[in-house]
Amino acid sequence: MENLKLGRVRTRHIAYAQRGGKNEPIGEIDEAHLRAYVASLPGSYTVPNTPHDTGRSAGFARQKFNNAVLTRIGELRSANPELTELELHRLATAQVSKENPLLLSEYRADVQRV
Repeated sequence: MENLKLGRVRTRHIAYAQRGGKNEPIGEIDEAHLRAYVASLPGSYTVPNTPHDTGRSAGFARQKFNNAVLTRIGELRSANPELTELELHRLATAQVSKENPLLLSEYRADVQRV
């Protein structure tokens, strides 16, 4: 992750990784993926949980979604160790979102409440 560089072209975020001594673009990252990735880093600010009318605490769906993404990152990393952290996070988020759309919608609703 230390070799990752981010560039911005108007409203687009472009990630560059150092491979073979060169900075190569690895893809475009939308702001939602970038925010989710930064929020998952150790030491990131987290909002304290407060109870809601659903009986679940705020952040329950967010935590469940993040755990699913972290599990998938581990699987992807073991399958292809050459992927960068940002690529792993983007792929894992896309796969978890596609496999479990209900969890994704609960995650989005939870994030909007916070």
